[in-house]
Formats: sequence, structure tokens, C-alpha cells
Amino acid sequence: MVKMTIRNVLDRVRTKTNHLHRYRSQPVEAWSNQGYCTTCTSEVTFIAKHTWLRDHYVCSNCGSIPRERALMHVLDTWYPDWPQLRIHESSPGRRGASIRLARECRSYIPSQFFPDVPLGQSKDQMRCENLEALSFPDELLDLQISQDVMEHVLNPERAFREIARALKPGGAHVFTVPLASTWTRCRVRAGARMAVWNICWNRGITAIRSATRGRWWLPTGDMTSAISSIAYPV
Repeated sequence: MVKMTIRNVLDRVRTKTNHLHRYRSQPVEAWSNQGYCTTCTSEVTFIAKHTWLRDHYVCSNCGSIPRERALMHVLDTWYPDWPQLRIHESSPGRRGASIRLARECRSYIPSQFFPDVPLGQSKDQMRCENLEALSFPDELLDLQISQDVMEHVLNPERAFREIARALKPGGAHVFTVPLASTWTRCRVRAGARMAVWNICWNRGITAIRSATRGRWWLPTGDMTSAISSIAYPV
């Protein structure tokens, strides 16, 4: 059996997804097909109204998208006892996989990051956690779940180390991230952009801060380096 690593998986998928980026989020006439949803464990209709299926191939029953169904397939296949495990999910969604985890896992811990709340405390029944500085003690968690979160973390090396510290021996971090359409290394600007935001905000220049707001994407290459730096197989 060939040992699958993160790089193996990315290599296999890269060639199949590169051409799709040229048509990302293009509206098309709605089409559908029947199938089995691993998130709500039901025979359902899957509906797509855009060519970018990763975000728009939706389950008609639970609203899940492909990455959520892939996540639940991995859990059901490799960790079938997950309802009895202690699971921490960072930045859970309001549909699909996160709802099923919250409903069926007896020790499910959802968290968001709130700048005004001390780590480990709660706001509106949601625990406050920072992946770069988790408040959990060592070897507490069986599974760490994150869905399209790691590409937004400013210091992924620190976050991966913290997650590894909080996981029990034999535990796992099951996560999804968007695939980059190229292996060309990009410049990471998130830290500099945040510094500009803070300066503008402190000086009352809200127009610049608003105009520069946007998503932060960490290149796949940088994330691969981050994972390998803490001895994960890449």
C-alpha cells in the first residue's frame, strides 16, 4: 500500500483542478443529480448553479458542500468512533458537517476567536480560542477539525505546533484548505496588511482600512513548509 502524504494528495488533485480556476464562480443554468450525502447520511439531490463546484455543489437536504462531505467521509472511514471522541472544531459553520458534529459528538468543542474575550472563556455560548495559542492542556484532544481555516492563520507554523501539542498520541488534525492553481510561491502580505489596517484605524483613516479589506490566502507551498517544519509527513 502506498503511503499517502499531503503532497501526494495535492499532486494528484492539482492537475484535475487547475483548469477549473479559469471558470471559478461562473453562473450556469442549474443542474442536479441524485446521490448519497455523507454529511446527512441520506439519499439526496445535489444541486449546482455555478461552475465552481467546490463551493456550489450543494446537498438539498443539509446544505453541505463537497469539502464538508469529504470531511465526514474521512471521519466515518478512519475514525468511526468519532461520536465518542473529544473533538475541537475551530470556526465551525452553520450547516452540514459542523451541525452533525455538534449533534452527534458527546465531547464536541466549537470555538471562534474573539479579540475582546480571554482565551478559554465563552461568548454567546461559543468558546474563544486562538489556533496560535490554544488554551487547552497538552494531549487533551482526540481530533482537531478545521474547514478552510488554516489559510487565514497569520502564523501557520505556530498553529500547527499548538494543534500537535493539544492532540493526544494517535490523534489527528483533519482539515480542508483551498488548492492553489499553481506551485509558484507567492508573497505573504497578511502581516503587512494588518499593520496598515491598525495604523489607519488608530489614526481614524477608516476609508483606507475599508478599501483594503479582503480575504487572506496563504499559498499552498507555504502551508506545506509549515506542516513539514513540525515533522508531519508532507
